[in-house]
Amino acid sequence: MQRWFLDGVVAGLAAWPPSELPSALDHRRAGRPWWSTDAAAATLVLPATLPVHRRRAAGTALRVLVAVNWGVVLSRWLDHEHPVLHGAGAGVALGLFEYGLVGRRQPLIRALPAAPQLLDQVVFGAVAGAVLTRRRRAG
Repeated sequence: MQRWFLDGVVAGLAAWPPSELPSALDHRRAGRPWWSTDAAAATLVLPATLPVHRRRAAGTALRVLVAVNWGVVLSRWLDHEHPVLHGAGAGVALGLFEYGLVGRRQPLIRALPAAPQLLDQVVFGAVAGAVLTRRRRAG
């Protein structure tokens, strides 16, 4: 297995939990369940008519898989000079792609406030960049 691939898996897994914080905090502030973004994400692959607890579980699994995928992509292509800054920039692109292009077709995703969703991705990219920096230096 290539080192960059393993680094990407680790970066994706490490960046996933903090990347959920902006939208979770926004949901709590608004009185909505913190996990409702996961339930909405599941509608990309499952019907919205499924019970919410099943959509939540599926959405969480989907978000972890997507985080690992993007972690691997960032590991392979992210700049070695400024990975945190460029990771945050990549997060903006990921947010525009995932929320703005792919997710907007689903009503439950479209109903989510855009700013916290975008901030989730910026956090993901920055944290993944920091993890990659640390692993590259150790490596």
